[in-house]
Order: sequence, then structure tokens, then C-alpha cells
Amino acid sequence: MLSGMSSGILNSAFTSLHRLWHTTHRAAWLTSVVAAVIALVGVATAVQRVAEHHMAAVTERAAGSWARQLASTVPDLDLVFLGDRPSAKAQEVLTSLRAMSGLVRFKLYDPQGGLQLVSDSVATVPQPQDTDAASSHQARHVAQGGSAPAEVRQGDGSSTPKVYSRSFVPVRHGVITIGVAEIWSDQSDSTAAS
Repeated sequence: MLSGMSSGILNSAFTSLHRLWHTTHRAAWLTSVVAAVIALVGVATAVQRVAEHHMAAVTERAAGSWARQLASTVPDLDLVFLGDRPSAKAQEVLTSLRAMSGLVRFKLYDPQGGLQLVSDSVATVPQPQDTDAASSHQARHVAQGGSAPAEVRQGDGSSTPKVYSRSFVPVRHGVITIGVAEIWSDQSDSTAAS
């Protein structure tokens, strides 16, 4: 009888240990899978951030180059930043600058952050809906020597590209900042490639 009881206890203990081992093994396996998923999400997020940072840096360089071209090719640009409407020749050059590859739109602000021109209609005075306080503040900050990192944004695909960047860059004559350009660039091809 004692031997039958011992055998039952041993069987019960063995069964309990067997279940415990499977439960522990399953929990360890599940923990490993969860850790791997978390690691993959972390790596994907890091890669996305690096890609966005790179895109912003490339965009900032291109925007700076565009602003230098603006300053060197638009006749009487300083008068536009003072509030005058562009001459017919200046309108022609501004329109051709908008046709540059990847450029969606641009806005020109005076050094105090006042909106002076929108590329959608270079011959007319900007409308109140064309600007907001945050953009005016950003333009004023850049005009005073501050920097504004390019922003990568999601668009709707119709009125704005699916992915675009927005940069604020100073426009200078020599070392004097005469205004600020807000430049919107299509980044849809860049994001599709990465």
C-alpha cells in the first residue's frame, strides 16, 4: 500500500513538474517573442527618425540654395519685402522659381514676420487665410538670426503632396537679412524611395 501511495505521489509530482516546465517554457517563449517584436518596433522607429532627420537636412540645404537664387534673380526683391507688389518682370521670375523641381509653394515674409507674398498669386496682396500667428512668429525668429528646422508633414495628396517639408530660411542681400522665405517642397518621391 505504501508503495502504491508513493507511486501516486511520485506520479502527481512528476505531472506537476511536467506542467510547470511546459508553462515556464511557454512563458519564456512568449516573453522572447514579445521582446523581439518590441526590438523590431524600436529599430523601425529609429530608422524612420534617421530618415526624417536626413530628409530635413537635405531640405534645409535646398531651401537655403533656393533663397540665395531668389535674392540674386528677382529684381527689386527688397521692395517686395517692404510691401510693394512685384513688378511684371519680378512676377515672371517668381513664377519661374515656383516651377523648380519639387517646390510646391513659397511665402515671403518681411523681417517682422508680416506676410508679403504667396506664390499662389504673386501679383496680389496675401489674404488673411494665407498665414497664421505661428508662421509669422517663425519668420520673425529666423529674420532675427534664429534657426528653424525643416518640418516633414503628411498632406492629403490633393491640395498638398502626401509628404512635404516646410522650411523657413533667411533671404539676404550680402550679410543683411531682407526677409524670410517659407518654402514647401514635395517629398513624396523621397519617402517612396526609402
